[in-house]
Amino acid sequence: AAPIEVRYTIQGDAEAAVLSPSLVTFRGGDEIRNLRLIPLRSGELTLVPAAGTPGSPIRVTITGPRLAMSSRIDLGRELQARMNVTVLGAEQNPPSSITITSEDPSRLLIAAADGKSAGGASVTLVVPQTGEKTLSFYVQALDGSGEVGF
Repeated sequence: AAPIEVRYTIQGDAEAAVLSPSLVTFRGGDEIRNLRLIPLRSGELTLVPAAGTPGSPIRVTITGPRLAMSSRIDLGRELQARMNVTVLGAEQNPPSSITITSEDPSRLLIAAADGKSAGGASVTLVVPQTGEKTLSFYVQALDGSGEVGF
C-alpha cells in the first residue's frame, strides 16, 4: 500500500505552541505516528489534519510551566551524578528560580553544578529569563541502598 501523508495545522491560539513535524507519514503496518508539540505559553488550540486526509482534530490545552527530568537514577554510596531539569512551557514568563529538595538529606544530598558548593538538603537554581531552560545539579549518595526521592 502507498504511504499516507497527513499534514496538521494549528487552529485557535497558534502562538501557544509550535508543531514539529507538521507532516506525518503512515507506511504499511503503522498504527501510530508521533507529532511533537512544543509549548510556548498557556493556551488552547486544535491540531487539524489537512482537508481530504484521514485523521481527526486533536484538541490541546497547554497549561503553565512544568519541569522535566529523569525519573530514576541508580547511584552507589559516596558517589554523585549530574542531573538536568528542564523548565518547559515557560518561554514567555519563566519562574525566577526552582528549588530541588532531597526527601532524606541523611542519605541523599543535592548540590549546585558549579563544582564549588557542598551538597545540602536542597539547592535553588536560577532560571534564565532568556535562552536555554535546562539547569544542572548534582545528587550525592551518602548511603548505598534503598530509594530516596527528590
